[in-house]
Amino acid sequence: MEWLNDLILLVLSATPGLAIAYYIYHQDIHEPEPLHLVLISLLFGCIAVFLSWPLSRLVGNAMEFNLESPMGVAGMAFIEVALIEEGSKFVFLRGILFRSKHFNEPFDGIVYAVMIGMGFAMMENILYVWQGHEDALLLRMFTAVPAHAILGVVMGYFLGKVSMTDENKIYFSILALASAVAMHGLYNYFLTTSFLPGLWVGAGISLAIGYYFSYRAMRIHQDMSPFKEENPRG
Repeated sequence: MEWLNDLILLVLSATPGLAIAYYIYHQDIHEPEPLHLVLISLLFGCIAVFLSWPLSRLVGNAMEFNLESPMGVAGMAFIEVALIEEGSKFVFLRGILFRSKHFNEPFDGIVYAVMIGMGFAMMENILYVWQGHEDALLLRMFTAVPAHAILGVVMGYFLGKVSMTDENKIYFSILALASAVAMHGLYNYFLTTSFLPGLWVGAGISLAIGYYFSYRAMRIHQDMSPFKEENPRG
């Protein structure tokens, strides 16, 4: 019955990301995005993993960060992981999905960014299981997967602002990427620091702050929708 065990692991790998994706999709209450673009966004997130993992390994091998020093951990957390992973997601979000005619309200940035993030998190889970790290799956359900969702909200919030103005488009685009990189890097820094016992608690605190920001960001963009009075849903 090994196939059944593999199937269960596959379902467990995908379920948290799909659940969050479903929730975010149904928060788009004024002008919902086409389902086919939502599914494409999830696929882009899966593809982004295969862009970021080899590049992260290449950067890590080239720069040889010393994980016993604060600067080395910072380099690994912010450059090798955060910048490359969020940059890989951003390529699809800003380079492709943002150009769609359906990206026409601020909340759309959150929808598409979170979908990419959930595709990324699901594919990461599947690869971890494939590599024999099933023991990490349960922990990732409550840490890495929600973290990618929060990072998606952060990136999507600022990119959503780009759709609202003809000015400062470059500024908000850079801010969308930079804010996600900063939060991701900080989370990873706390999580992987070994030379100061207990510093990992900071990862939990940063997640809690991220949850609060995500809640506020979604409410703000819902209220700013140009379709708010035209086509309410729910």
